[in-house]
Amino acid sequence: MKRIYRIALFIVVVISAITYLPLLNNGFVNWDDDGYILNNPLIRSVDLKAIFSSFQMGNYHPLTMLTYAIGFDLFGLNAKGYHIISLLLHLLNVILVFYAIYHLSNK
Repeated sequence: MKRIYRIALFIVVVISAITYLPLLNNGFVNWDDDGYILNNPLIRSVDLKAIFSSFQMGNYHPLTMLTYAIGFDLFGLNAKGYHIISLLLHLLNVILVFYAIYHLSNK
């Protein structure tokens, strides 16, 4: 990958990080955090069998539940920890989309 593309990727990641950084000052919301995190016994341990065979609030999304279980294991019920994990996952997706576009366009 050329140096110019690495610089462009760096700029995109930094802009994305700056854009999402204010989320670290937020807590949990009343939208669905009570069902997915605060009152969810499924995330209290990293039990892969339970996580990959359960529905939560009518939805099946084991990777989300696994992420929450890891977050609970690392941070308990500290909202900032979940936001840090979310920010890192979003930045990883920014990098993956950049590389996908780079390889699909051959530039």
